Amino acid sequence: MKGRTWSLASKVTNPGFALGVGFCKYFVFYDPDWDYSTYGFSSWEKDSHLVDTFLAADNPDLAQFKASDGKLILWHGWSDGPLTPLASVDYFKEVELRDPDVRDYFRLYLLPGVTHYRGGAGPDTVDWLSTMVCWVEHGEPPDRLIARKTNKNGQVTMTRPLYPYPLRAVYKGTGETSKAKNFDLRKK
Repeated sequence: MKGRTWSLASKVTNPGFALGVGFCKYFVFYDPDWDYSTYGFSSWEKDSHLVDTFLAADNPDLAQFKASDGKLILWHGWSDGPLTPLASVDYFKEVELRDPDVRDYFRLYLLPGVTHYRGGAGPDTVDWLSTMVCWVEHGEPPDRLIARKTNKNGQVTMTRPLYPYPLRAVYKGTGETSKAKNFDLRKK
């Protein structure tokens, strides 16, 4: 699937707003004519309960998941406009508060310059499937990954190392900033 970019009508300046309104129209109310400006929000909890039962993914208790030997990779673009990456960081921290060994089964990666889903100025392509296969089937946890940015011809224009949160890649100070080899691991 090719990368997506946000393209909104000129009247909408915030992609988060457009996402929220669309979410309400099509997931909460099943009504493409739903109008936020006439909605009273006093019944929001009741109205959104059904969608919450299958979309809520904020429970930090992963004990059962861990017990089943599950592995989880969560990634978020640092330039995501509609959904703040800080929510993913907060979620990871909540899981870690419950289980200090969280990194044995859960890794969070924050992709610099990447918007919602894909796109933006940063490297937005990672082979997540092979990464997960190596972790699950071969016991090789993903300690360092390489993200790529490609142009419309499929040529790689940028690479960047990714480390699981809270680790991060920092530019060494020399060499092209578009090459992963010019970055080092930095803790927090």
